[in-house]
Amino acid sequence: MKTDEQLILAFKRLIHVLTAGKKKPFVYGNTTLFRAEVHILDLIGKRSGCTATDIVNDMEITKGAISQIISKLLIKGLVERFFQEDNMKNQELYLTEKGRQVLSYHAAHEQELRKKIMTELKKCSMEDVDRFTLIVNLIADFSKR
Repeated sequence: MKTDEQLILAFKRLIHVLTAGKKKPFVYGNTTLFRAEVHILDLIGKRSGCTATDIVNDMEITKGAISQIISKLLIKGLVERFFQEDNMKNQELYLTEKGRQVLSYHAAHEQELRKKIMTELKKCSMEDVDRFTLIVNLIADFSKR
């Protein structure tokens, strides 16, 4: 098989795995989360005190979907919310201790992947990395359709 065919098949496999992964939950310690839930939890962890509107502005998800996911995170005890004094509609979101523990599991999992990727990238020239980044962005843009 030609190298270009192998690469195209690998990217198609990646797209399939990522798409199917949206429906498959992951277990972090003793907490089960879907990919969208853990990404929003991660965003809240990085931007403590953010609102649902802040999350909508950062992600390509509707406000309705964000509200549903935040409700699930509240029920699971991973986040807590406080209403802003000047605007009772705005709710500031913060991680609970359990939420921080789940993010710790998630970070460890991502660190394993990061180490593997960095090992391979060290074998590449900067030009190779730039070209690969361009290809990944082309695929991401194509997958949005």
